[in-house]
This record gives sequence, C-alpha cells and structure tokens, in this order.
Amino acid sequence: KFDLFATWSILSAASILGPVIMCDTFYYGKPVFASLNIVLYNVFTSHGPDLYGTEPASFYLINGILNFNFVFIAALVVIPFRYLSSSLFRSAFVTAPGARLPLFLSQLGLYLWLGVFWMQPHKEERFLF
Repeated sequence: KFDLFATWSILSAASILGPVIMCDTFYYGKPVFASLNIVLYNVFTSHGPDLYGTEPASFYLINGILNFNFVFIAALVVIPFRYLSSSLFRSAFVTAPGARLPLFLSQLGLYLWLGVFWMQPHKEERFLF
C-alpha cells in the first residue's frame, strides 16, 4: 500500500514541480522555486511570519467554522471518530486487505497544513483556501 502511495506521490510531485519551476525560472530570469522560498522565509526565519501582524491560535478554528460551518469540524474529527467506530464495531468495517489506502492518508494534508500554519504567528483567512 505504502509503495503505491509513495510512487504516485512522487509522480504527482514531479509532474507539478517541473512546470512550476520552469515558470518561476522564466519570470524571475534565474532558476527559482518561489513556493519553497515563501515557506523558507515564513516558516524558518524569526522575522518573516510576524512582519504583517499576528493572530491568536484560535484564529483558524474560528474562521474555519465561519467559512466552512460543520464541514470544518467534521474534517477535524473524522479520523478519531473513524478509529473509535472501527474499534467499537469491528465487523462493520471489514474490507479486503489492500482494497484501498488507509483512511489517515486522505486526511493527512489537512493535518499537515494545520501543523505548519497553526503554529505560525501570522495568520490570514486566505490561508484556509
């Protein structure tokens, strides 16, 4: 399962990164990966993230609920509820081995996003989209 996921992840990254780097290089006139520069500046420097103001940790939670209503909350709790329900009702979730990727992989993007952006002092509503 993991090999299949890793293979498709690498293929997807390569097919996306190639054109992005080519476009950035064309417009900047030198080899550049602008998205990486943004992350390096905002995440790994002490002055970057709070240059334009800061918000409390509850900012994304409040704005996520305001923008996406109960869907945001459901997305946050789907993995704990899935594992809780599978432990309570084992026979209801019997599937063939290897039939699909593990559930947590489908939600991993959300949790990674939360892990990175929630810790940053500078928060903007546009980062939710």
